[in-house]
Amino acid sequence: MKLNKDRATIICRHGKQTHKWLWVRKSKGAWTLPGGKIEPGETPMQAAERELLEETGLQADSLTLLMRHETSERMHYVFEAEFADAPQPKARHEIADYRFAHLDQAPGLKSEIKSLIRSLLACDRTTAASVR
Repeated sequence: MKLNKDRATIICRHGKQTHKWLWVRKSKGAWTLPGGKIEPGETPMQAAERELLEETGLQADSLTLLMRHETSERMHYVFEAEFADAPQPKARHEIADYRFAHLDQAPGLKSEIKSLIRSLLACDRTTAASVR
């Protein structure tokens, strides 16, 4: 099976409350992490920067690639965004709503994102410890 376009997916933590992540959703859509398709000619990091800005108005001080996660449908390049201060997102572009919430309190996550997060937490002890 051929994979659909690769995606950049970004984890944004809420300042010192590192156990709270930024979740976004389209109108009537499931909650997910910010991110989107990698356009032709873009690197995964460039796509992460662009998607974060388009969807939330945020510009990270730095982005760190945490992992690549392959599903039957696509490849996710998962980044963590670093900010000097607690980020102040705005719902932009196709995003209708956003919230900071603990992983256990994020309602109705896309199943593909649940799988990605399980995989990330299984292989990255630092990230796993930070969401508890």
